[in-house]
Amino acid sequence: MLAYFAEKYIDPDWSVILTTLLSVFGMYFLCFDFSAKKRSVLKEILRFAWQWAAWALLSALFYWAFPESNSGFAFVPLAYAVIYVVADRRLSLWERIVRTSVFVTIVIYSSAITLPIAMAEGTGAEGRVPVFSLLFKAVLYAGTIFFLQWFSLGRFRFSVYFFALVEGVCVIGYALNLVSIVLGIDDAFRSPFSANFFNSIGLTVTELLVYLMFYKLSDESDKKEKLLLEEQRMKNELKMMSMYEIGYNQVRAVRHEIYNQYSYVNIMLKNGQYEEAEKYFDRLRVFVGSMGKTVYTENRIVNIALNLAVEQAEERGIAADVKAAVPAELGISDTALASVMNNLTSNAIEACERMDGGEKYLRITVSCDRGYLLIREENPVPAGTKEGKNIPLPTSKANKARHGCGLSIINKIAERNGGCFDYEAKEGRFTAKVSMKCDNDKEKEEDEGAGDSRMR
Repeated sequence: MLAYFAEKYIDPDWSVILTTLLSVFGMYFLCFDFSAKKRSVLKEILRFAWQWAAWALLSALFYWAFPESNSGFAFVPLAYAVIYVVADRRLSLWERIVRTSVFVTIVIYSSAITLPIAMAEGTGAEGRVPVFSLLFKAVLYAGTIFFLQWFSLGRFRFSVYFFALVEGVCVIGYALNLVSIVLGIDDAFRSPFSANFFNSIGLTVTELLVYLMFYKLSDESDKKEKLLLEEQRMKNELKMMSMYEIGYNQVRAVRHEIYNQYSYVNIMLKNGQYEEAEKYFDRLRVFVGSMGKTVYTENRIVNIALNLAVEQAEERGIAADVKAAVPAELGISDTALASVMNNLTSNAIEACERMDGGEKYLRITVSCDRGYLLIREENPVPAGTKEGKNIPLPTSKANKARHGCGLSIINKIAERNGGCFDYEAKEGRFTAKVSMKCDNDKEKEEDEGAGDSRMR
């Protein structure tokens, strides 16, 4: 098939038209939002027509300004700067400029690579362009578009160093091309395997590698930032739970003391046969006995987390049903245990708050079985929530990039503790199941706690 196309030639004018068409299609798909569910066909057609018209106009202006030039490369950066950088608002300005620069220079490099093959002397078709070279360009353009779409920089912060590095490589390639035009050495492009041919290949590879290198560095930096934020968040959670525990213990101590005092007074009153006073203090004892928090289980962290969740749920009109039976020592670090419990309950409360109507509830069961801590949590989800197992769920918090990682944190902690995490949204109900291996080895517990801090 390639041999068939290698023997087919077209006029240079048609080659320019088809190359322009490929380039405009490239621009179109570079700024195309593949994640959008609904698109206006008419709007997309008009946008493509506008890009084509602007390209043609700029091309005509260039050839009018430089009639002696046999290269159309100089108008490409201007075309992309006007059409792509200005027209598209889906991406950040700096990513639009970087994408534009990378793709434009790939267009320039592709011409330097294909022309020696296309227009070499002795082929019997000097001055004409083989179809094979256009197919090569189409494949190269498509590969570049896929590369830039797949390794999108949209979720990263602007980096002056990377911007300067990538733009520097682009400018070098563009400058080399302009030098060949100004010095009138365009014929060098027509010689197979000329120096410019190898330079273009080298610059193409270098540019894509630089882009990919920054993508990887930005990805690692972004992950580290999220982990640091999560570490700070978990420290704040532990601090809050510690303060909550102090108040919790104080209330229990006061309750116990008052209970003893009133029991003593009650005995005295009984001896004096003050029946009305006895009834009064009986009622008061019941009231005092209801003070303080519920002791769900012997484990301090689990108990505090459950009390905190129930309190927050009841403040929001959410019915809480809690069942817990675990020993005082689980061999799981306080940090990991608190993070799992708080993430589960806070996500459940958030889901209930987003509901317009219907029953709002939080059901959580904590138990131990065969050496594993088992946590099961259920709550309703708003209508329209996507159903399925272990799929991303929506959040109502303002900073979705920073707050949308609660479930992934639970999963990492569960895996780190020899367990697993599964969740499912089905028929208006969200169900989460967490398992973590219990180990009472204190040394391992301390190491695990340090590991959890690094992980977050």
